[in-house]
Amino acid sequence: MHWNIAVKVYLLLCAHGVPEEMRPRRCPHCGATVTLHRHGKFTRWVFTVTEALQVPIYRFLCPCCRHTMSLLPSFIEAHHQAATDIKETVVREHADDQSQAHIASQTQRLPGGAWSEKTIRSWIRRWTERRSAMEARLWRWGLHHSPSAALPRERLSDWRALFVWWSSLGVPEPGALFPLLVAFTRPGILTAEGLSSHKTCP
Repeated sequence: MHWNIAVKVYLLLCAHGVPEEMRPRRCPHCGATVTLHRHGKFTRWVFTVTEALQVPIYRFLCPCCRHTMSLLPSFIEAHHQAATDIKETVVREHADDQSQAHIASQTQRLPGGAWSEKTIRSWIRRWTERRSAMEARLWRWGLHHSPSAALPRERLSDWRALFVWWSSLGVPEPGALFPLLVAFTRPGILTAEGLSSHKTCP
């Protein structure tokens, strides 16, 4: 199971701890292939497009190198309270030719808002860089999972073309594109299955 899951699903699955099948089995620090030990948890506020939530974040300890790590679901970025669905909404609106100043003024209606124009600009820049780095992989993923989905023929901006095509895949969960991009760019430690072999503890 991948950590590309919606907020409510995550809260349901992890209300009483990380399920055993989702526990990380490779250390991101030393690379050892080993089941990491549970090492407590903390909670943090996360703002989605609809509500503010306290989300448990679980920590793990490598028995080999003794480093600890926090396991973040894909709708959360490190050191950010705004969930990825808010950022996806911002980028969608900008792709629809809304100005950054207008988008910033509208964020006051969102949980955790308002966000400044500078923040909006930073989000758009960072996610555009992430899309550029992962776009080829994303197209391959989409064509593999839905080979019959039509590719956009209009001359659109890169974001608009991607959003049009993503909508044609019939993804039921709004705001699901950005968590997938996050899952692509994070190390394999955030996936409980399919890890390649690395060294084990000496």
